Amino acid sequence: MNLALGSALASIGLTISTVAFVSIAITLPLALGLGKREEVLLSVTLLISVLTLGTGRTIVLQGVVHLVTLATFLFSPSCLKGKRLGAAPLPMLDQITEQVG
Repeated sequence: MNLALGSALASIGLTISTVAFVSIAITLPLALGLGKREEVLLSVTLLISVLTLGTGRTIVLQGVVHLVTLATFLFSPSCLKGKRLGAAPLPMLDQITEQVG
């Protein structure tokens, strides 16, 4: 379990750091592609994860809280209308293709 958590943390940490560095290097703003509701849910999820993993032991109630947060995201109005996380167009994609091409 510790190996899986450490590996996931390292992958996510390195990916976000690399993307942030590249966006600074090519002077483009970094956009997460999240709406206000998704940003709040992301913040709540990170807070819940810190509380869950910070104690060293987890209980079923903490797992249920994570599942309720996931259900809130999946059944939110923006998700039900088809506006999922990866479905939103990125406005800076045109800028990137102009700089590369």
